[in-house]
Amino acid sequence: MVSATVLFALTWLAQRPGYNDDDVRSLGLVLGIVAEVFLALGGNIGGANVFVYGIRVLKRPDTPVSKALNPLGVPEEEQLP
Repeated sequence: MVSATVLFALTWLAQRPGYNDDDVRSLGLVLGIVAEVFLALGGNIGGANVFVYGIRVLKRPDTPVSKALNPLGVPEEEQLP
């Protein structure tokens, strides 16, 4: 998430001159899109850590990474009682 924050700061710096000219700079646009992708990936991985792995919530050390990164989560029959 720090990477996304740094990318958003760089986006702001790259787009700032375009703000005065009412122009969208291509570097600012590209950096903004990359920052959004980083933010979405970080949210997905963080959500998987909490809701699938149960990090800081439940103990699930046996859940494989492929199921932990699935946005739909672990199927009902595999969940802990």
